[in-house]
Amino acid sequence: MNFKKLFVAIAFVVLLTGCNNLSEVEAKNLAENFINEYLLSGGPSAKVIETKSESGFWKLKIQLPDEREVDSFLSKDGKIFVPEAIYIEEVQAEVEKQKLEAEEMQAEILASMEKNERPVVELFVMSHCPFGTQAEKAILPAIEALGDSVDFQLKFVNYVMHGETEVREQLQQFAISEKYPEKLLPYLKKFLEVGDSAAALAAVDLKVGDLADTIATTDAKFEITKNLEDKSLWVKNQRGEPAYPHFNIHDSENEKYIVGGSPVFVVNGKVVEGAVRTPAAMLEMICGAFENSIEACSLELSSTTPSSGFGFDGEGSDGGSCS
Repeated sequence: MNFKKLFVAIAFVVLLTGCNNLSEVEAKNLAENFINEYLLSGGPSAKVIETKSESGFWKLKIQLPDEREVDSFLSKDGKIFVPEAIYIEEVQAEVEKQKLEAEEMQAEILASMEKNERPVVELFVMSHCPFGTQAEKAILPAIEALGDSVDFQLKFVNYVMHGETEVREQLQQFAISEKYPEKLLPYLKKFLEVGDSAAALAAVDLKVGDLADTIATTDAKFEITKNLEDKSLWVKNQRGEPAYPHFNIHDSENEKYIVGGSPVFVVNGKVVEGAVRTPAAMLEMICGAFENSIEACSLELSSTTPSSGFGFDGEGSDGGSCS
């Protein structure tokens, strides 16, 4: 059994031999015997280097074979072993710290960003990357609020990680942006809600045939299907094996901004690292690129981070990418 994996399972509980309340020495011995006999199964040994009473349990500081130290808990009757403790206050503090750091980073980027009358906003995604869809759900309310005051450009990472379905979906979204640009945002809203291309097309009164010519032309120009079907052309993994097909529609922009995954935000030619994924933060980020602020920048949008993946229910956390 892999002990390292067990130690990252928050709620993992195992039953041990029943007994009355253990002394400190008994708790140490029982824990060491259990870990080394049942979890490590004859491999390098772990040892308990500190034991003390806390919150009705014996708190054990355990040194693993790789010399890492983790805090574990053993119930005082010896029946419940919790491999790794998570302290609620510490987690909450760390989340708040990360949020503050992200806000400070975004403020620095805004201060150094080029300003103009009509900011150019580029969002690079993979259509089925859960973090890409999260970013889209965050930015769409801001783009809708700003309207034609900004030049919003949905772009795609130059490889796909979610198979042929993603390839076909991205071709379709690009075709909509080229032939029916006014329908792109409504299409995306429906697609992000249900994750279904047919339903999204119906929502904007389009049929597959309306896009066929544009898709065929784009496919031929950028060799999308060729790259999908010929694995010798795929992006290779660290072992030199074909891993992901290229998707070259926005290849030059990917190279320009060193896009390494989904999502990536670019405003007025500047990559926004660590962008906070809430509609309010997106509006602030884009409005920081205006030469002169506009009325829409004073709107109050949601400060809730959307959930990753499809659907608008629930909320998520910032961070994460497909790469």
